[in-house]
Amino acid sequence: MNRLLIHNDNIAYKNIFNSLIKFPPIENIDDNISKNIIPKLKSNDYKIIFIKDNLSLNYLELYGLRVAYHIRLSKELENMRYVPIVIISDLDNYTLNKLSSLAEIFSTKNIFIIPNNKKSVDDFDISKITPLTSEEYQTKFLNKIEVEQPKDYLTHHSIANEWAINRWANVLDVKSEVLEANNDKISSMLYFKYILAKNPIERQDNNIILAPKKKGNVLFIDDEWDHGWSDILKRLFGRNNNIKFETFEYDFKDKSNFNLIVQVNYKDLRKQIKNADVVILDLRLIEQDHDANTDIDNYSGIKILQKIHEINAGIQVIMLTATSKSTILEKLYEYKILGYIKKEHPDDIFIDTQENIKKFVKLIDKGLKNSYLKEIWDTQNSLLDLKIFQDIKMHENMPIEDKKLLELKYAIPHIFTILDSNIESKEKFKFAVLSIFKCFEIICDYFIYEARIEGQYSAYWRENDQHIGNTATNNKLQTIFRKKDILIDENEKDINKIVCTRNYIVHSANISNFCQKQNRTIRQIDKIYIISWFKLLEKIIMKI
Repeated sequence: MNRLLIHNDNIAYKNIFNSLIKFPPIENIDDNISKNIIPKLKSNDYKIIFIKDNLSLNYLELYGLRVAYHIRLSKELENMRYVPIVIISDLDNYTLNKLSSLAEIFSTKNIFIIPNNKKSVDDFDISKITPLTSEEYQTKFLNKIEVEQPKDYLTHHSIANEWAINRWANVLDVKSEVLEANNDKISSMLYFKYILAKNPIERQDNNIILAPKKKGNVLFIDDEWDHGWSDILKRLFGRNNNIKFETFEYDFKDKSNFNLIVQVNYKDLRKQIKNADVVILDLRLIEQDHDANTDIDNYSGIKILQKIHEINAGIQVIMLTATSKSTILEKLYEYKILGYIKKEHPDDIFIDTQENIKKFVKLIDKGLKNSYLKEIWDTQNSLLDLKIFQDIKMHENMPIEDKKLLELKYAIPHIFTILDSNIESKEKFKFAVLSIFKCFEIICDYFIYEARIEGQYSAYWRENDQHIGNTATNNKLQTIFRKKDILIDENEKDINKIVCTRNYIVHSANISNFCQKQNRTIRQIDKIYIISWFKLLEKIIMKI
């Protein structure tokens, strides 16, 4: 019978075994087993494997039990994973279970324990052992064990990053030196081997996980950017030549929120943020974020998010997070993010990596689609920064002109608020048209008033009471254009379109003959019209 012994020169009767593997004294136990023991098993065909329970000077480490787990969980061993394993011990099963949780492996099929003597080995009869099948592997091994996360290994955040990087890279078939190093760690570490066995990765057809389709600029901010995330995202976005992808390459180690905010205010990073249509931002970037007492408001990612919104609230932000706390995940939307992507932790058995990537791609496309909001935000702020709005304050006995300026000052921000809301696009475009039209009406009221004479309302220029004709909004605006030296021909079509479109939204069943001509009524409003009409509003206000 082909019998193998794994030992550390602590078996007196080694000569009775067909093959021997001496356990090398290397500090990293999992790396040691994966790189020095498993490859030797892979190249041979053993009928049974004997392992001394202690393979180091410290008996309590019980590395022999750990080797047994590695054998069962190393996928590369294929059918060799299923061979019977016999643990040779100076202790009984009861004592081993008190010393180590790894002793629960004895409750699984084809794992045995015998006393440490030659007779016990000679008397062990393999002929009566029914081989472990691939079906039993799940029910009689995996379902009966649990490998805990190492208590001294990094943090929940770091484990989630390493695990998620490995899964995303495997699904997307991305390769690099950094990713290879991360993959080695995942494939060597017993905890990760256990999780991979419980949740195997199925590589996705690259034609199914598509790249984002929209055009624009994407910025990535994450403390693990150089651990593989940047390589993965470069590959994903590289499938679309219309996307410019950049990474904020910064050493976050030992940094504080103050250091980060200084960086955000620094012109180079500020320029990166201003150029971005979508920012992919990690929630926790610095060490202090992992303090259990740190409030979400003080997370470094939230601090940067707030700075991004100060720069331009139209920039779409997708938050990356490794947290499993539902209270944090639910609160993220209060900070006006487009959405969040959870970095899969090994405990997240219900997160499918392929579906997670698809969700990510959809969010990127949605963010790029909303990139026009940057222009809306900039236009809004250029108007609100005008001296006429900065100087106007509420006070008693305000003249009508000042009241209208104040009303206009408060009406302008509503346009961005509506467009940045979660209302369905078709509806929010309608509301935005009504808000822009309302601003035009306020401008008209600033210069023009209406009076009823002989039963009919007419419009009059407020400054000199000059009669200017009927009270139609397009008539009032054209009068303002003439008197304020704004080109009429250039803007008349836009004025007619927004007036007719507004009337269609409010009174869809009663469209005038005027509005039915020359495509003056826009029934399918899109962002192009919204930008154009908001720019026209800007032009009028800047001129007056």
